[in-house]
Amino acid sequence: MADALRISIIQTAAYDMLSPHHADNEMFYMLEMEKDYAPDVILLPECVWPGYFLYGWDYSMQEKSDDIKARLAQAARRMGCFIVAGLPEPDKSGPTAQALPFSEGWMQPVASPLFNSAFAWNRYGKLVATGRKTNLWHFDSKWFGKGDGPASFRTKWGRMGLMICADARVPGIVEKLAEEGARLILNCTNWVTTGPDRSKLTNPQADFLIRVRAIENNVWIASSNKVGLEDGLIAFCGGSQLVSPEGEVIKRASSDRVETIRVEVPLDGQGRIELPEPRVEKLKNPAYYETVPISIPREGQDGHEAPSEGAKPRIQGYAGGASHPYMAVVQQSPESAGQPGTGLVARAAVRRLAAKIDAIGADIVVFSGTFDAMGGLDPQAGALLEEPGIRKRILVIPRGRCEKCGNPIGGADVVFDGRSLQQYGALTEREATRGCPNCGHGDSVAIAPVVQTPFGPLGLMLGREGHEHRMVAGLVGMGVRMFAWITSGLVHEHDIISRARAMECRAWVATANPARIVGRASAEGPLSGLSIIAGPDGNAAASAFSDEEQIISAYCDLCLAERRDVVPGTQALG
Repeated sequence: MADALRISIIQTAAYDMLSPHHADNEMFYMLEMEKDYAPDVILLPECVWPGYFLYGWDYSMQEKSDDIKARLAQAARRMGCFIVAGLPEPDKSGPTAQALPFSEGWMQPVASPLFNSAFAWNRYGKLVATGRKTNLWHFDSKWFGKGDGPASFRTKWGRMGLMICADARVPGIVEKLAEEGARLILNCTNWVTTGPDRSKLTNPQADFLIRVRAIENNVWIASSNKVGLEDGLIAFCGGSQLVSPEGEVIKRASSDRVETIRVEVPLDGQGRIELPEPRVEKLKNPAYYETVPISIPREGQDGHEAPSEGAKPRIQGYAGGASHPYMAVVQQSPESAGQPGTGLVARAAVRRLAAKIDAIGADIVVFSGTFDAMGGLDPQAGALLEEPGIRKRILVIPRGRCEKCGNPIGGADVVFDGRSLQQYGALTEREATRGCPNCGHGDSVAIAPVVQTPFGPLGLMLGREGHEHRMVAGLVGMGVRMFAWITSGLVHEHDIISRARAMECRAWVATANPARIVGRASAEGPLSGLSIIAGPDGNAAASAFSDEEQIISAYCDLCLAERRDVVPGTQALG
């Protein structure tokens, strides 16, 4: 029995509709070059023929596409392997041969509507699956209709899924394939890019999003892309790759060369694609965030009056018209965060920290912490409440244990002017209970993970909650445009997951992770430091080192988050 699944990921050049013969000549030549390697699976890009910009597609091209598919089926049978390729697919359920008059009196049949599809042929040349792109990107909708979703198929190595490019931007699509049992996802893609240096082109999917999808769903993901420039309009970044369920890029192609990368996926003792223990824990109550009615407060009572039932106090002390916050993240070590009297908790150090926060002019400050190390409020952050220069800042402070019985609960206080505006406990860990699940203390802990600020509602995430894309998308759909995430050293690859959550929903995500996690093996992943403020485009507006106590900050322009179009024709989640 073989101990690995052999995959050839072919990265082709970009060709346009005016030269489809170049596209098919290169494609079939590169397929033949893999004969000696004897792969089990060959993966080709999205719209590998005739091109991605399909202006000029007509009935004659439709006939040629049928011929291309027949030749791919023959190649799969001849080479004895699976072949997966992205191609335009005529929707033959619609009108296929309407007649249009020309001025000369001739009649021409009209091409069918198209789907942007991925086809999988098995080693006998039989078509076993067709996946159709649902998240149409930019001008896709000019000639493609929205597909009916991803597809998966059985093999002797386990189930495999088909995905097409921008569908990876929707976390639920990869999740659905994983729930169907897919162990390997084959991604036909046309990752687009811009930049002056062909050898250094990038794309967020190639750089971090595919890694996040692999980690979230504990699957292997192979992606095939193009290189070059199509029709003087579309530049492709290459970077075809195989990513492991741990988020490791096993092998990645260049951004400027036509090439094939040959990779192997390990098999277990039963000959199936091997999967490790999942890095992402399934939530105890994942449906909660989809069903709970969350009321985001817009107005409150005056700070000197007792708020009415259900209302949150309005923050006083800000000038009218405040609209865009300057956010900061304080990345602490567990020693400083959890043990009063040591490190930065010393009085002079606290004053110096307060002076730093005051000097940079931060409006909202998020503190890291380790929930298993703290009792009550983080001592360092709590000591800051007495500093005059801090009282008019909004502080998001970790709270690790129940103040009454000491039971670990995981939570946060949002503090302004020395008083708590709202407490929040990690509902995903506590199955949506209020207060301490052990003694019931803390009935004021908020069910809704949101606090109102002068800049709009601020969403709160604790620990592994950042894995839950439904929570973030749901709150964004209710108007939240910025999030504070205290990871507490519990989350693998929190930096790229922060960027993914921000990009999916076009929101700001300020993630605080403690530095220098003591006693954690480095093989488990970068659990130390790397705090980040991620912008709505998935960019890192500010990021910290992995091994230093550090403050990072960035101006968060909420206008960027209000624009729901990622590009014309494609909207963000939420």
